Amino acid sequence: MKLFKFHATGNDFLLWEAHRQPNRQDEEGKLWRQWLCHRHFGIGADGIIVVEEKEQLFMRYYNSDGKEGSFCGNGARVFAFFCAQKRKQSLLTFEAWDGSHQAKVFEKDLTVAVSLQVRSSIKVLGSNTFFVDTGSPHYLYFCDSLSQDFISWAKPLRQQWDANVSWIQVQDGQIRVRTYERGVEAETYSCGTAAVAVAAVWNRFFNPEAKNISLYTKGGILEVFHEEGCWWLKGSVVPVVEIEVGDGEPEAFRYFKYLKKVLWRVV
Repeated sequence: MKLFKFHATGNDFLLWEAHRQPNRQDEEGKLWRQWLCHRHFGIGADGIIVVEEKEQLFMRYYNSDGKEGSFCGNGARVFAFFCAQKRKQSLLTFEAWDGSHQAKVFEKDLTVAVSLQVRSSIKVLGSNTFFVDTGSPHYLYFCDSLSQDFISWAKPLRQQWDANVSWIQVQDGQIRVRTYERGVEAETYSCGTAAVAVAAVWNRFFNPEAKNISLYTKGGILEVFHEEGCWWLKGSVVPVVEIEVGDGEPEAFRYFKYLKKVLWRVV
């Protein structure tokens, strides 16, 4: 089994092709994906991308909890980069769970732009709090500082709203974002669908003249712009490593299953 590891502004993923490795949907398959994503007992990643090629090119996405997730913006940029290189083309159309997407790959600077839609009306929860669905749901809070205890604040809201949770700080003309992601259950270095959600709110409620919006994350800068009737998310994609997992059940996976099924139930 050949795996490819990429990161997109610090949001890291494992990718494989479905025709080379069947994607199991049972409990064993979920454990396998959890193991691969685990940063201590597996390879480590925020999520898994599976490339499916049937009638249409399709991106299937799994969070690090092993469950199939909603749309992942940074994951889509990785997916597009991989498929464009394989097909030797710079423009792609592909399907995901939320519908059709376009992608543009800029090989000179290793950046990829992917189209997204705001799937429903933006909900205003307060003067500085919003709820937006950009393929994944987002709870957004515009605050004065990102230096407070973001994690302990975000975790209960993640459960309450069943959504990703972001803090946004605007200072000296820069929009800075921290995001606690559903399915990863941790803060990630960047979140693409969160970046688009923040840009959509910023454009509608704070700065309607803003057309090209830069968002600063722990993993780098994401660019969001509105063009051709949809939002576009652009940022870097970096290949990290190719990994060959041997046939059969790896010893590391057997140990992980023992931990999950036996030891972690009693400690």
